[in-house]
Amino acid sequence: MNARRQRAIFVVSSGRTGTQFLGEKMRRMIADCHSIHEADVFWITRPGEWLRKIRQFGWYRMTLGKLSPRYSLRALGLARITGKFDAQRAAEAIADIRGPYMEQVGKPVFLEANGQYILLLDLLSQAFPNSRVVYIVRDPRDWVRSWMNMENPFYSARDLRSWLLGGRLKPKHFRDDPWRKDWRGMDQFEKLCWLWQKENGLALELAAGR
Repeated sequence: MNARRQRAIFVVSSGRTGTQFLGEKMRRMIADCHSIHEADVFWITRPGEWLRKIRQFGWYRMTLGKLSPRYSLRALGLARITGKFDAQRAAEAIADIRGPYMEQVGKPVFLEANGQYILLLDLLSQAFPNSRVVYIVRDPRDWVRSWMNMENPFYSARDLRSWLLGGRLKPKHFRDDPWRKDWRGMDQFEKLCWLWQKENGLALELAAGR
């Protein structure tokens, strides 16, 4: 089945919003639907998924490839939002990253809940013309609290991705961000507040075509 013709639904958010739960319910609600949560995201805390994902997507793509916008949606989103990839190139990269998997599962309806589309959500219709996007925003008070209660929360000393190039979104990615100089002195709570505002603000701007 050609991915560009396949009916697709992308559930996008900044995480901790119930997208995994929604994806599981949608599998039961929609006939002949392949529903998956974060198809190729490598979670260190979920070793039970490692072998399956490595077999599905390949060893390189699931390890060092995560640093490259050619293989990683997160890295691609950063490359797009910082001007390293223009919209057309980014849309083509989305199709290259996800299209083969969509064709492989071969279901009439493909649904993926994945926060890594957040900086790319306006380009999903270019990559997959027969698609729709559902964007979820959670109350920031609940969202920040939820992340801080995680075992390895964003921007903590245990968050390995925060230390990698192409990892977490930070003020340094934006020339005019007023928090660039203060970032190192901000605590985890403040950084999470910044992230909620930045990611959701960018997503809504992209959805509005601005």
